[in-house]
Amino acid sequence: MSAVEPLPAASRDDPCGLPLPDAATLAALAAAGVEEIAAARPGPLALLCEHGGNAVPAPWADLGLPAALLASHFGYDPGAAALTRALAARLSAPAALGRWSRLFVDLNRQVQAWECVRPDCSGIPVPGNLDVTAEDLAARLAVARTPFDAAADRAMAARAVVLSIHTCTPVYHAHRRPWPVGVLWRERAVLAAPLIDALAAEGYDPVGDNEPYDWREAEGYTLQDTRIGGRVALYLEVRNDLLATDGGVAEHAARIGAALATALADWEARRGG
Repeated sequence: MSAVEPLPAASRDDPCGLPLPDAATLAALAAAGVEEIAAARPGPLALLCEHGGNAVPAPWADLGLPAALLASHFGYDPGAAALTRALAARLSAPAALGRWSRLFVDLNRQVQAWECVRPDCSGIPVPGNLDVTAEDLAARLAVARTPFDAAADRAMAARAVVLSIHTCTPVYHAHRRPWPVGVLWRERAVLAAPLIDALAAEGYDPVGDNEPYDWREAEGYTLQDTRIGGRVALYLEVRNDLLATDGGVAEHAARIGAALATALADWEARRGG
């Protein structure tokens, strides 16, 4: 990740050591931590959006961070939630969206991974994540990961394809990313190839083919084999500058939605044969 503008330094006041919420508060925060969208009709596709929100539950006091940092790509995937909602409506796909910031708990990282509760953002410390106790981590997982995983399971039930929607910055380490949209895959031929072709037909040039990240070389959490149960799974990365306005979201939801409909129809035809 890379911020495209300078960000204010985090507060050095350590919010750690605050009392953990009681069971009733944890339950309320868990209920608030995920958004679920039901499908109007049957279909093959389910949508996930792990990094849809940038809020931090109140008992964790914004992790000691300024609002500008939480509102940057460090805090969430700007535009991803709006795109997910638009695609869910267009394709009648059930969806699960995380509302808590990835800096509170990254829903797409293994619990033992450094990025799951990352202590800094490219050198900017995250005070609330510097000395996370086992009890604190368990409370965070209870209000973030547990409800999201349950919602994801409900979204994926009776669906054969799952697409996890993310956004990326247009600039990374001073290099401009040329791909407006990228498809990340482990098995290219099944659905990734027809989706890449369909996105190209919608005018995206170039389409990222396992770009800006190569899923064969990375290990997330949400779409790991033990979670998806044999479903066809892909990640979609969209450059966040394309989704900065309502008009941009509407335009790209229409184009990406059309490409997904084409690719899914091709996949279903081959599957039926």
